[in-house]
Amino acid sequence: MFKTSRCEQCGKCFTRNSHLTRHKLIHTGEKKFECLQCGKLFNRKGDLTRHMLTHTGIKNFKCEECGKMFNRNSHLTRHMRVHLDTKQFMCKDFGRMFVGNNNSRQTVTQSNVKQFKCEVCNKVFTRNSHLTRHMLIHAGIKRFVCEECDKPFHRNSDLNRHKLTHK
Repeated sequence: MFKTSRCEQCGKCFTRNSHLTRHKLIHTGEKKFECLQCGKLFNRKGDLTRHMLTHTGIKNFKCEECGKMFNRNSHLTRHMRVHLDTKQFMCKDFGRMFVGNNNSRQTVTQSNVKQFKCEVCNKVFTRNSHLTRHMLIHAGIKRFVCEECDKPFHRNSDLNRHKLTHK
């Protein structure tokens, strides 16, 4: 069993005192990390480091669709919506228009159930929204980020399981 330290203000528990100390800054509002370029203040060093990327011009996150580069994963995630917007396509099999996106094809089976197929891995979905969410995996986008350590995950369930390691 881990020995835990509890935040007196909100009751959140931490297995490391250093994590509790860092967490307490949320309640005090203390911001001791200053950007030397623009003077903006941060309460966590990691937040300052991430902010510094806006000044360096370093862009490590690449859109696999169009090659555009971003300095934050969250900016890439937001950009990916451009490529995942719903569009119409002509179905070769049935000669009709259908709804999908540029990485999918919606077909109608004999039982009249619409299917959305990922052209990257051939996985089939019954809803376009599920395919759209699935495509983020192929794009390398991890939408769920741990507030404690900034580790990103594809699925919220994986993030929730990871959060247990901080308790």
